[in-house]
Amino acid sequence: APDGDVVVALPTMTPGTGNHTLHVSTSNPNAGVDQDTHNDAEQRSTTIYTSNVTTPVAADFVAIPFPPTGFAIENVDGDSYTWARSPYGHNGAGSAKMNFYSAVGGTVDNLYAPKFDFSNAIAGAQLTFEVAHAQYSASYNDRIQVNVSTNCGASWTTVYDKQGAALATAPITTSAYNPSATQWRLETVSLDQFIGASELLVRFKGISAYGNNAYIDNINITDGTVSVPVTLFNTGFELYPNPAKN
Repeated sequence: APDGDVVVALPTMTPGTGNHTLHVSTSNPNAGVDQDTHNDAEQRSTTIYTSNVTTPVAADFVAIPFPPTGFAIENVDGDSYTWARSPYGHNGAGSAKMNFYSAVGGTVDNLYAPKFDFSNAIAGAQLTFEVAHAQYSASYNDRIQVNVSTNCGASWTTVYDKQGAALATAPITTSAYNPSATQWRLETVSLDQFIGASELLVRFKGISAYGNNAYIDNINITDGTVSVPVTLFNTGFELYPNPAKN
């Protein structure tokens, strides 16, 4: 019947580790001609994790392909625009770009970091990353959130949430925004509330307002026992005195 519901039992599937997309489509409704075919298909992306990676978790998006090993993209809306690699980086030749300039307002896309273990984490556990964004105008409030899950995505805790002028690192521009090396801001997010969790997922959620592009770079997740951000490895550093201890 119109607006009726039906439960369809799917066959058992055993996908391997990695990224997968489930495609579902319908045809011949009630054994008749479909008068509206635009809503006949849907797809969802999923990632199968089998084990935790060790911390620190780091990504500078210089290497190709994208996303980096262990990372995953969820194109929630199934449109043409989602997280993609960009050649515009802060201290390197690469970053992760969300094309808010072209994505329809309200679309959502997620970039997942690998699953990791915080069982032995200590105070000072944190996420750092660099962000770059310019608004199309003051009326366009593109948004980036960072969400953390301890139960494989059944529920999420938002630990970072900025949009519009609060997210921006550059002046308003009506052309497609590509950041310069000076238009980046380092963001630091405490993860101490998740100390002791055996499985953690972190995702970067891009929520489009059909404004202008946003970029993230140099993601670094540490459990408090290691605290050297990936940006230092990109720029170099020295330790004194030499020799040193403790």
